[in-house]
Amino acid sequence: MYELEPGNRLFPYHTHHANEEWLIVLRGEPTLRTAGGEQTLREGDVAVFRRGADGFHQVVNRTDAPVRLLMLSTMLMPEIVEYPDGGKIGARSATGERIMLSRPGPMLDYFDGEED
Repeated sequence: MYELEPGNRLFPYHTHHANEEWLIVLRGEPTLRTAGGEQTLREGDVAVFRRGADGFHQVVNRTDAPVRLLMLSTMLMPEIVEYPDGGKIGARSATGERIMLSRPGPMLDYFDGEED
């Protein structure tokens, strides 16, 4: 459960490649950003964020009062999270430990840097 103060955002705009998430608005009117644009949510609204390209999302509080949100996740690991606004990719291990959070560089050959 999250309490989001006025002017704050819950997370950067992102999508998960392993997990599905659900958002339930418990109090207030947060703004939800998805690939389809922005919309104001109301108490009791539920939003589902599929994994992959169809699941990009961000929640922002543009009101003058705190909003309360419940986020549910399948919590599958390992996980890859994509942040398109910042051009970042995050990866977590099977135990949830962060492996990397970086901007991709040039694609490498599969055997690049490996011994013969």
